[in-house]
Amino acid sequence: MRTILVLVILFIAAFFVYIYSGTYNIAATVPHSEAAKWVFNTMKIYSVKKHAEDIEPPKLDDEKLVKTGFSHYDDMCAGCHGAPGSEPAESFNPAPPALAERVSEFSPAELFWIIKNGIKMTAMPEFGSTHSEDELWGIVAFTVKLPDISPDEYKGMQEESEHTQHEHNHQREHESETDMGNHKEDSKTSTDTKNEGDTHIHTDGKDHRIDL
Repeated sequence: MRTILVLVILFIAAFFVYIYSGTYNIAATVPHSEAAKWVFNTMKIYSVKKHAEDIEPPKLDDEKLVKTGFSHYDDMCAGCHGAPGSEPAESFNPAPPALAERVSEFSPAELFWIIKNGIKMTAMPEFGSTHSEDELWGIVAFTVKLPDISPDEYKGMQEESEHTQHEHNHQREHESETDMGNHKEDSKTSTDTKNEGDTHIHTDGKDHRIDL
């Protein structure tokens, strides 16, 4: 028993000596050791499972939800995690997973928790402070369909989304121009009415306009 206690104390002492020695290279250009990978990945997997266990996913097969999720995924996620026809980014350490290949490793609830909260010690940011829960579930709804989407289908979705966005922007510009036209017409009418009110009749029977 005494021997075990001595070994434990020596192990703890050696651990702190290693930490404070600065020996471990934290440069992003140097991959983690296998031991560090195991510690980080194991902790990450079980932490996500634990924190996502009470999350109840909505129905994820709603077409509108999937389309909303696609626009957000293409804009925010594809650059790091890749998409059908494109590879994930290579400049991160640890590297982001290729979701089209690995999304099945996560449940919808786990995906939602990760997207909402992000993951420490990685490049995965949190989107819970910038997006509604419906938008986050939309990303989940699209992400779980990634393995079944071909590169051509993904490209078609991009073109459809760009077309829809173009029409939306055109409509907003038209509405803005209409509002400006109505505002000018209202201003002109108001000015004309005011000018009409500036005319009055004196006792000599003549109209006299007041110039402002």
